Amino acid sequence: CLENAPAAVAEKAFAKLLEGFFDLNEIRVTTVAELAESLGDLPDPDRAALSLRRALQSVFESTYNFSLEQARKHSLAHGLKTLEHLHGVSPFAIQHVASTALGGHFVPLDLGALTGLYLCGIITQAEYDSGRVPGLERTISKKAAAEFNSLLHQFGVECLQNLHGTTVRKIVQAVNPAVKDRFPKRGDALPAPAPPPPATTKEQ
Repeated sequence: CLENAPAAVAEKAFAKLLEGFFDLNEIRVTTVAELAESLGDLPDPDRAALSLRRALQSVFESTYNFSLEQARKHSLAHGLKTLEHLHGVSPFAIQHVASTALGGHFVPLDLGALTGLYLCGIITQAEYDSGRVPGLERTISKKAAAEFNSLLHQFGVECLQNLHGTTVRKIVQAVNPAVKDRFPKRGDALPAPAPPPPATTKEQ
């Protein structure tokens, strides 16, 4: 629910789900269309509904319940491996859970965060396209990570909702006045990331 959405809106949408359905299993077997109706306040309810169903289905198939408590009982590496093996769970969701529940040091990157970092000239076009920013965590101390992640997420949401607004331009110019050329023409959207094709293994 939080991916590319304001935190308050995401929390409200999640609470509405829990109030409107008997339990997580009922949510798991509900159609994506019905879930999207319940998540209508989110910026992209269809995407959120599909992601939610996939995540619940994957957790259920791996544990036969809806608890990931075992991911917290071992090392961070084990917890990450558990999350990464869940089908359909986005990198943002994995990074968010790892940083908030597993004690890891991550900067969760959704499309909004990547957009904000790209506009400010902090990441390259290739990093924006791939959705990966190697070494980003090393520039932010673990102590400051929670605040930084929250502020980056808020800025990212603003970028997606009001790309050509005054707030976004003021922040970008304050960070790096030299990157005004990264903005698309007024009225146009920033081109979506173009992920590189998967690597192919050469035949021996």
